[in-house]
Amino acid sequence: MKRCNDKIQFESRVELGELIHMLEKYMDTYPKEKDNEVIQKLYHMLDAMELEW
Repeated sequence: MKRCNDKIQFESRVELGELIHMLEKYMDTYPKEKDNEVIQKLYHMLDAMELEW
């Protein structure tokens, strides 16, 4: 994963899977955060990116 100002470039599909898995674990650990809009948007964007890969 490379960061440059306001963008992140993923180098492999595995990185996306790891981030999605991490977000799922976070939401399971902190159930109140499931309603957090930022986390939901990030999760859905990463999921869509993984499907398009």
